[in-house]
Amino acid sequence: MDISGNANADWTWDPSGAFWTRTTNGVLQKNPQGLPENATNVIIEFVSYTNTGFVDPAGNPVPQAHSVGSGNAIFLSGGEEATGTWSKTSEHAVTTFADAAGKPVKFAPGRTWVEFAPIGTPTSGS
Repeated sequence: MDISGNANADWTWDPSGAFWTRTTNGVLQKNPQGLPENATNVIIEFVSYTNTGFVDPAGNPVPQAHSVGSGNAIFLSGGEEATGTWSKTSEHAVTTFADAAGKPVKFAPGRTWVEFAPIGTPTSGS
């Protein structure tokens, strides 16, 4: 799954490890131990962003993701990709995920990585 934006993130299924690995702009991400960053499940939530009015040390605007509400989502689990929706009723609520038929999504046990992609971010399947 390729997520194109200011930085292109790509999640690739590794069947030998039964997990997804992440590259950013073509560079494999690694954890502090030097191993590929990976996740059993990946959730891509499409959310709105606003500018906070702050800038980072390089002078770039600092955006804020809005994760309360609902929107579209892509789910990667077990080497498969599916679409559906996310919903969160308040800041302290748990986010729920539904498949295209409106049924709760069941993820595989293990590490789950959540990406907040701006609404309208182009994606392509792997």
